[in-house]
Amino acid sequence: SRRHSSVYAHMRCTLLFLTLLLSTDASTAQRSIAYGYRVGATLSSIALDYGPTARASTNRGPGFEAAFIAEVTPTDVFGVVAEVGVSMRSYSYTAFPRSILPGGRTSEQDVTTAFNTLSLGALGRLFPGGQSDFGTYFTAGPRMDILLGRITFADTQADSLAPLLARFSVSGLVGLGLALEPPGWPDTRVEFAYRLTLTDFLDDPSVRGTVDSFGLGVSFVW
Repeated sequence: SRRHSSVYAHMRCTLLFLTLLLSTDASTAQRSIAYGYRVGATLSSIALDYGPTARASTNRGPGFEAAFIAEVTPTDVFGVVAEVGVSMRSYSYTAFPRSILPGGRTSEQDVTTAFNTLSLGALGRLFPGGQSDFGTYFTAGPRMDILLGRITFADTQADSLAPLLARFSVSGLVGLGLALEPPGWPDTRVEFAYRLTLTDFLDDPSVRGTVDSFGLGVSFVW
């Protein structure tokens, strides 16, 4: 069935991520690895595709991310970051009118849903000018998210999308960062990134859901 096929596909994705993370650690065991943490803010929305002529999207909602990271740079121009963390993202939209007011006016209601995920990532970093005390880099790689829970904020209107959020999803991330090595402080990375789900984010065969997020984060490693 479609549901069983989806479960098997997600299991394969999970095994792929674990293999990638383990192989990254094994290949760098003989090198110095820096450990640290990353925090950041996001703005996310869900694009809905019902078919060739029917598309819609939610409003963007704020979010927050936090992760433990392991960073290794086998060469002066290339590095790899493995991370495990949590992500809280949100979206909102205006629901159908819930009541008719005197004079024929309608009362609309904004619905906001926040969803939390466990996030696993393996990202590559490219330093075009080599690593230095002050330099830029490009980053790209996959992330896998496991849904932990969700909560909807609304007076009476239920969120029709929230029950459909997929248990597993895989995203692709690209970004631009600034690497700093201030004296007496941990190595610092400031990063702007764009993230897009590559798998269907809604468990409904009649509509495909895609989450895209803009994020700004900072990480510290020792």
